[in-house]
Amino acid sequence: MFDAAVDPLLLKMRMGEEFGVSDAIDREEKALRQLTSRLVDYYGGSHSPELVRDLVGQVRRRFDGHTVRDFVPILVERIVHREIQHLPAHDDAHAPDHTATQSFAAPVELPTAATDSAPADDKSVRPAADSEPGDSAADANSTHDADEPPAVNTVEEPAPTAEPGPPESSDATARFDAEPGAPVPTAPTPAPAGPTAAADTSSTPDESTTAPTGSAATPATSALSAASPDIALRLDDTDSAATGVVSAGGAGTVAQQDISSRAGSGPRTGRSASDGSAAGWRSRPRLIAAAAAVVVVVVALVAVFGFGGDDKPVAPAATAMVTAHGVVGSEKMGFFTDPRVVDVFARNGIQLKVNPAGSRQIATSVDLSGDDFAFPSSTLAAERIQRQRGVTAKYTPFSSPMAIASFGPIVDALTRAGVVHPGATPTFDMHHYLDLAQQGAQWDQLEGNTGYPVRKSVLLSTTDPRTSNSAAMYLAAAAYVANDDSIVQGAAAENFVLSKVSRLFTKQGYTDNSSEGPFAEYLTAGMGPTPMVWGYESQYVEAAVAGKLPANSVLLYPSPTVLSRHTLVPLNATGDRIGQLLTTDPDLQRLAAEHGFRTADPAQFAKVTAEHHIPVTPNVVDVVDTPTYDTLEHLLDGVARSYN
Repeated sequence: MFDAAVDPLLLKMRMGEEFGVSDAIDREEKALRQLTSRLVDYYGGSHSPELVRDLVGQVRRRFDGHTVRDFVPILVERIVHREIQHLPAHDDAHAPDHTATQSFAAPVELPTAATDSAPADDKSVRPAADSEPGDSAADANSTHDADEPPAVNTVEEPAPTAEPGPPESSDATARFDAEPGAPVPTAPTPAPAGPTAAADTSSTPDESTTAPTGSAATPATSALSAASPDIALRLDDTDSAATGVVSAGGAGTVAQQDISSRAGSGPRTGRSASDGSAAGWRSRPRLIAAAAAVVVVVVALVAVFGFGGDDKPVAPAATAMVTAHGVVGSEKMGFFTDPRVVDVFARNGIQLKVNPAGSRQIATSVDLSGDDFAFPSSTLAAERIQRQRGVTAKYTPFSSPMAIASFGPIVDALTRAGVVHPGATPTFDMHHYLDLAQQGAQWDQLEGNTGYPVRKSVLLSTTDPRTSNSAAMYLAAAAYVANDDSIVQGAAAENFVLSKVSRLFTKQGYTDNSSEGPFAEYLTAGMGPTPMVWGYESQYVEAAVAGKLPANSVLLYPSPTVLSRHTLVPLNATGDRIGQLLTTDPDLQRLAAEHGFRTADPAQFAKVTAEHHIPVTPNVVDVVDTPTYDTLEHLLDGVARSYN
């Protein structure tokens, strides 16, 4: 969420041990009270104070129990801004213009680690091309250009100042630092060592004669100036806001302006370095702690909201949310509708809207003109989309071997028939199964079958191969076995295997368009209509994690099986961002494993199955390759003709 190159985070790491749990709680409560007051002021013309306070409280409670609390006030503010925009406003025809008096923290240029050299100038680092508005503070006042050559012992250039705002905003300084009306504690500013300090500080103008009446210093600047003699502060007042610029310097750097009078300490005149240095160094531990706390808050706010070069507040990041539309295989809907997954995408500025479909439907008949990405369940379906759309990019964030969901009595009957081989994870012999299917065997004909003596053909329940990828994977595995354990190639081999495998589909009767249908029936209707279902291992594991598996459920692994590689095809830059996040974001990868998918890190899947005591095969080795895209298309066309 935050740029790892921002140096104050290093400062926080060095100083974080100064703070205890109680300090963190006090800071959070204080920040939330200030936030509530600020939001009430800002939305006072359109919404009642009670509504704003209630909304802040509701959003704050969403984070109860979270151990990381540093940025809770910031996140609360973002969410409240987003949600309050959708609430109807009361009659505000005579309300004051609150946009003119909205206050934000002034942009602060934060110090780099003190060295013997300083950057030659204050050029900013441009944000990365893929950064989102409001997600970073890489504007003209944020950081020094890392590419500029260092200049030893150079003098700091004048800091940029903000343009004056409208007269109504004369007191619009940052107010997230202290409670309304409460005095801000101040401390002596330790003077830098060296002869220059004494000469310059003695000529510092009296703040009481230059500061506008009622102005208050931003503690981000006052605390930082007091925290270290190596930090110089420049604060330029305008009618609308105060812009503070902090820079790192050598031992002779001058505190250019004493701003303690702005913090409520009353007028004071300039004094020499010797007047306050002793007291300043005695209070250094407390000042360091205060400075670190303020730095964390300021950096967080600047990083979340950002500021424009004209000192006008940039709109909150919540308003910059991008809505991404996509079509996904139905077996992935549980993952994409998981609130935790939705939250991860929201934190990255994306609101997802996905529709389910069979993977072959996505590749053949779904109109993708209004979508940002397509996410079928195999590389073959993805390849067809790539050909049609002229796209070369693709992402494969996770995969799942094809498996069979069945029941204990069915496994017992098939074990006696030689189709199932028992073990920690039983295997389903595709060769023996095809022999039974070719013979037209029925369940009540199996020797010793007392658990399911039904006059139905011994057939796996699948989806429609004309619309669904899982059925196409079933066809690929069966065709490999029917072709004497070799990949089908050429028209002669295609015709040969079609004569053997077509009845595996046509004898089933009605089949669903997507894998969600038969597996949902397995979960709810039980053994009667669906004694064994061909589908994705991920579906079984996901149901087990959710506690939805029926009694006596058993997971079988076909031998051989095929691996379904869920492949996302981006259709534009937004879709490409989705693919990158799914592939690289650690939270999304972890959540994918919780939904039964195998990710690049096998330990994630192993942890999920171990925690929920799900018997799976850790390393599925009896996996065969699917035919080429064109060959599988010919086989699917042949099965489609058999239906007619």
